This record gives sequence, C-alpha cells and structure tokens, in this order.
Amino acid sequence: MDAICLSLQFDITSEIYRFTSSRPRFPDALKPIEQLEQLPLVKEFFATAPKDPQIAAIEHAQLLVWTLGAVHALSNPLSSWQSMKGFFKFFGNRKGKLTPQLNKHIMSSITSSCALGVAHTVKDHMLQRSQQVKSGIRLVGGKKRFDGFGRAEVATFAGVPSPTFVDLVDLCPASVALSATSFIAQNNTYQQDQMKTTSLEHEAKKFLQVIVNPVDGD
Repeated sequence: MDAICLSLQFDITSEIYRFTSSRPRFPDALKPIEQLEQLPLVKEFFATAPKDPQIAAIEHAQLLVWTLGAVHALSNPLSSWQSMKGFFKFFGNRKGKLTPQLNKHIMSSITSSCALGVAHTVKDHMLQRSQQVKSGIRLVGGKKRFDGFGRAEVATFAGVPSPTFVDLVDLCPASVALSATSFIAQNNTYQQDQMKTTSLEHEAKKFLQVIVNPVDGD
C-alpha cells in the first residue's frame, strides 16, 4: 500500500505541475471550473472519495495524509514568489485559479471519508505533511515539483541509495511530428499495452476479492 501511495503522489502531483507550470497565452481562456477537466487523474482521484466515513482512527489515515499532503503542497504556493503571482490569478495565472478548487476538494474529501472526531486531526496532519513536502522540494532545488523530493522518499522506501525509474510522460516532453506509419505502429503498441494492463488489473481485483473477502469452505 505504501508503494501505491507513492505512485499516486507522483502521478497526481506531476499532472498538477505540468498544468500549472505551463504558460498559456494571455489571457487564459480556461475558467476555474473548466480547469479540473484538464486534470483527469486529479478529477478521478477526488471522485472516488467515499461519501460515508471510512476512517475512525488517526492511525488508519496515514496513507490519506501522505497523499493529500503532497497534493496540497503542489496545489498551493511553494514560495513567496508563487504567492505573489497567485494575486494575479484573474490575469491568467493557472495556479492562482486552481488553488482554491483543489483546497476545497482536499478538505471535503477528508470530511467525507473521516469520522467527525478524527477529521480535524487528519487535517492537521495533512497540513504538516504538506509543509514537509514543500520544505523538501525547496531543499532539493530546481523546478518546483514533487519529483526530486519523491525520489528521496522512494529510495528510503526501497532501501536503495538511488533507485532508477522512468516517467514516460517526461521521457519526451517536447512535441514530435510522426509519420502515418510511425503513428500506427506506436498506437498499436499502446493498444496492446492497454489490453495487457486491463487484463492484469482484472486478475489483481479477482485475487484481492479472494484474499480480502474469503469464502469459508464447508
């Protein structure tokens, strides 16, 4: 579960960073309510938040705290300069527009998924985690994204000094021109990979049903 939690943090924060760090033509035509449509992973993540309280004790909320804390860190200003730019959200600053929406989703997901007596503590822990992530990102330096700080967490989790992994989105971030033949070949490879992924996901869900909700034999 810790590995899944880390994977979620990388995927969701990367999507937020790519969107907020882009520089649209002035003014940005996207309205605040339309921004989440450009963030399918973020939208799907918050859509899956339970409507009834599932967490009744703070010790059961650690993975939620880690993930929401990382999302909160990337959703909010990481420096005084980003805070100042946020004041110009009405002039096209994407992060300034997006921050209030994501903060609302973060807080409402805690309220809906945690029991009343636990939600306040979870919020406090989430904000502490957010500050930890922000401090870690600033310490790493470079681009203000989760990647560098997250790699250090992966190294600690995996118990190796420098784990190697590749984000396929960042592998070739520039636009490329494809011939029809190249496009068809790459699309076929993608479709085959998707079929394999769907099959593995189906088998994993069947396996989880067996071990999580076993049926007692006679």
